[in-house]
Amino acid sequence: VTYDDTFAREDDPTGCLSFDADCRLRTFAGAVVSAGQRLLATHGEDGYAEQWDHPFPASPLAQLKQALRKG
Repeated sequence: VTYDDTFAREDDPTGCLSFDADCRLRTFAGAVVSAGQRLLATHGEDGYAEQWDHPFPASPLAQLKQALRKG
């Protein structure tokens, strides 16, 4: 779902469904890790922060990678 304000913290009923899929949680988590690693390799932490105005989520990415390794 996409919203006019991407980082809004309140419920927003005006969102528009832009993607819908069914897949295994492990498959989705692996895709998120892969995308995060590509972003980091392409932009680095500083470049990511400049591009998206937020620090790179290194800790959550590491936690997700660890969870995938544990199974």
